[in-house]
Parts: sequence; C-alpha cells; structure tokens
Amino acid sequence: MDLFDPGQLDPAGNPTQIHDFNPGTIDSGPAEGLFWTMHIPAHDVHVDLERATATMRVKNADVEDYHTLKNALLDGPSDPASVSFLIRWQGVKARVEVHDLELGFAGRFIEDSATVEWSARVPSTGFSFRSDPATTSRPRSSGRRGCPQPGSASAPTPPRPPRPPLPRSARSETASSSTEPPSTTTAGCDGARRGCVI
Repeated sequence: MDLFDPGQLDPAGNPTQIHDFNPGTIDSGPAEGLFWTMHIPAHDVHVDLERATATMRVKNADVEDYHTLKNALLDGPSDPASVSFLIRWQGVKARVEVHDLELGFAGRFIEDSATVEWSARVPSTGFSFRSDPATTSRPRSSGRRGCPQPGSASAPTPPRPPRPPLPRSARSETASSSTEPPSTTTAGCDGARRGCVI
C-alpha cells in the first residue's frame, strides 16, 4: 500500500510517493525471491461466489515502510510498520473461464469493483495514517477474482503468455522497469486530500 503527497510534485507533475508499505521479499526456502506476498489467515477472507462478493479484513499486519517503490524493489532500508485494511468486492462486470493446457491452468473468474479503507503505523517515526471510510472511496475495476478448477494453480488474473526465465541478476532490473501497477485493487485520493492510495 502506497501513500503519496499531492502537495509535493515530482518533475513530471505527479504526487511524490512518501510511503511504500509491503511485506518485503522472502529470503530463503522454496519461495525465495517472492515479494509483496504475505499469509492471510482464512478467517480474514469471506467469499460468496453465488452473490459475487468478497471481503478481506486484516488487522495490524507486520510490514515494512520502504518509502518509495524504487527502494522497495531494491530491498533497500526500511522501517518496521503495520497496516490494517478492509477491502470489499462486489458488482459483477464479467464472468470469464480460462483454460490453458500449455501452462496447465484453468479457472473461472469474476471481474468486479472494489472499495478499500486502510490505516498504517510506523512506530519508530511516530507516523500514522487513516484513510476515509470505504463508503467514500470510488469503486474501481479490481481485476478478476478466481475460483480455480481442481488440480490447478490459483491466480488473481488469467495467465500471461509464457516468458523465458531470466537470470536472477536480471530480475530486479526487469521489475524496476515495469510499467504495470503494483496492485489490481485501487482507491483514489482520499476525501480529505491527505494522500493518495494505490
């Protein structure tokens, strides 16, 4: 979760990023190198596929504040932090089935809208932030939420065409040059204009 200051503009005229909250990169084991991913207990997520709704409520998750995306991608210096958030998905825009025999992937997906409210705290600096309530957030397309077929992998969006694997040394360079947004769930500037959330 990122926080921007609309009162500070970069040379291109965009709000300056002042906080980048994420769980960092896994350093060892079979998931080594996996980043921006964390375990969320099953009881924090409620899904009703019949009604095409879902809720994710997380309280005081341990993360790091890397302050900028570039610093986060480089796994640079960070401050211990915690975040809490409530995300609600609803409103079917499309239902999509994906079958990719080459990649061994199949799934049924619902494309809908999401609203979010969240808060963050950085104890070492005394910084804290609380967004306006989700009722004030503007729903945005949240991508696709999946119901994987038996024996398949789960993914938030349909798979992309396969790419050749990169050597480990090239992975961080490729990630830092990506033009894709870091998350499929977004909420715009909060109503009080204290900051922008992505």
